[in-house]
Amino acid sequence: MLHRGGFDRTIQELGQELPNRLRREGIPGVAIAIVDANSTLWEAGFGLTDLQHRSPVTPDTLFSLQSCSKTFAATAVLLAVQEGLLDLDRPIAEYLPGYHLQSRVEASPERSITLRHLLAHKAGLTHEAPLGNNFTAASDAVSLEAHIESIRQTWLRYPVGQRFAYSNLGIDLAGYLLQDVSGLPFAEYVRQKLFIPLGMTRSTFDFDTLQSMPDRARGHDAFVEAAGVPLPERVPMIPAGGLYASASDVARFVRFHLGRGQVDGRRVLDERILREMVTIPFPGEGQFEGYGLGIAVNRFRRTLLHHHSGGGFGFLSNMQWYPELEVGIVFLTNSSHHVVQWDLPHGILDRILGPAPERQEDVLPESTDGTDASARRAFVGQYVGRLPDSWRVRRKGEHLEMRRGGSKDTRRLHFYRFNRACTQTPLRTSHWRFELDAQGRPLCLEHVDSGTTYDYNAGTADPPGADRPEWRAHVGTYLTLGLGGIPNLMRIQRRHGYLHLTLGHPARRIALRLEEYRSGLFFTSTGEAVDFTGERPLFCGVPVRRIGLGEQLRQWYVLLRGQICVWRRRGRDR
Repeated sequence: MLHRGGFDRTIQELGQELPNRLRREGIPGVAIAIVDANSTLWEAGFGLTDLQHRSPVTPDTLFSLQSCSKTFAATAVLLAVQEGLLDLDRPIAEYLPGYHLQSRVEASPERSITLRHLLAHKAGLTHEAPLGNNFTAASDAVSLEAHIESIRQTWLRYPVGQRFAYSNLGIDLAGYLLQDVSGLPFAEYVRQKLFIPLGMTRSTFDFDTLQSMPDRARGHDAFVEAAGVPLPERVPMIPAGGLYASASDVARFVRFHLGRGQVDGRRVLDERILREMVTIPFPGEGQFEGYGLGIAVNRFRRTLLHHHSGGGFGFLSNMQWYPELEVGIVFLTNSSHHVVQWDLPHGILDRILGPAPERQEDVLPESTDGTDASARRAFVGQYVGRLPDSWRVRRKGEHLEMRRGGSKDTRRLHFYRFNRACTQTPLRTSHWRFELDAQGRPLCLEHVDSGTTYDYNAGTADPPGADRPEWRAHVGTYLTLGLGGIPNLMRIQRRHGYLHLTLGHPARRIALRLEEYRSGLFFTSTGEAVDFTGERPLFCGVPVRRIGLGEQLRQWYVLLRGQICVWRRRGRDR
């Protein structure tokens, strides 16, 4: 447990520094809290809830928590498990008879998927659905029921249980199951079973309730300001991202977790069930960090860290707690374009603990297979994770190295088995594994420590594709408008005998190779469906439409104007 003196000094420094930091980063408002298992040590608000109405932020101001909502939804599901309403390992088909999901490798994946898979992002689901998503402008009016029904139009990316694939849909399905078996609307079940027992009086998943609570922050997004379209307040992915809460309330939730299921001396959730939440299910060999049930599990400064972040709709949020140190930090903002929600909470712990201890040098294992580097030529190529994250493996003299897409992060691969290697940075040694098919060709690159996978996309040694004439009908530029009217552009081109789908910021642009599954239905190397078989094409479950050059230029103008707004808000044009 940490000494109170470190907290007092840190709190005083933050109170003096945060207003200036907000001005530099162009953040309208922030609410923050620091807690231990027994009490809230400090909570405060800085800045404004809304740049137009200019009301001050307080610890009781409501913020949209975005994906931090997943941790609350998962906790509510565990409360239903405690009640006997749900079973973590029962197939969802037994709860939702007649509900069917599409997969390339399993006829009825819903008979294999369990709540544990859904909460751990191990069901193989894509991230979005055609109705109720982060990209379709009218999605804020979609009901949870319509959103869940539209998931049936999507395709699973991976076999059930094979890989971690972060997905709004898994948490939303879990929340819908909870609603179905309890007979209560999801928002009402969470209010009765979680918020009331924890004393979270300023928290709600219900949009109608939110509208009756005037002290709430409005999201701010410079790109949306450039488009001239207001951001909606209602988040259609309700269990996965629809929670509004105050820093004071989230602090009580973090205290509940630090208290191992208790708050203010009252037991709310059995400690044995709560341990399920922070246990990584289906871990890979050598994995020691990753994602539990609705919560990320890592190590920071040689101590255990449980955390979740969220972003979108003009908000960024972060909550994290350190069970071994018995301290937690809550950080909520109403702006989308900054990195403060990442570096400030970690910086708080650094201030409390003092300088970070020097990293002990890890001894890299020596090669045990005697394989020459030239035998690993097939490993060279691009590996893609959750977009836009990617690595490119390349030859450098007599060895291989990997470089992160869009950055200067380059690491040498030290192989100790044919397909296993280590990399070193000043902070840590990481372990990697190349997964190969029966012919010795790479399927994916796995970060062994966390279980994160990067799918093999393309390399110079790949043979050309079939280049079918009918594929030409799909070539072109496509658009979907994000919430607030922000354009998301993708381009489909012919390259090396394949169709390639290109998207992303120019500095981090990724061309995903498409493989045809059946006529009009393709899959990227990351398992995402590109579906031309319906009335409107779908990519990753989100509707898109083809546009011409004139509209492309107009949308690029919107993006440029949005970037200028970001620069101005951060004061770079002064």
